[in-house]
Amino acid sequence: RTEAFVTTATEKLMIYALGRPVHHYDLPTVRSVVRRAGREGNRFSALVLGIVESDAFQKRIRRSGTS
Repeated sequence: RTEAFVTTATEKLMIYALGRPVHHYDLPTVRSVVRRAGREGNRFSALVLGIVESDAFQKRIRRSGTS
């Protein structure tokens, strides 16, 4: 898996997890998740865990009508 593929996969997973597009201020988080996943053999679970543990996910604002 190339870094470009892992980066794109991370961005797409973040869009789903955050319920919004990825913005320029999210890019350091994306790079951090990609680096961490690289150290762990680019495992899918490393991507998911990196996103779930990120500030962007932990501090996201829930809109009414969504969970």
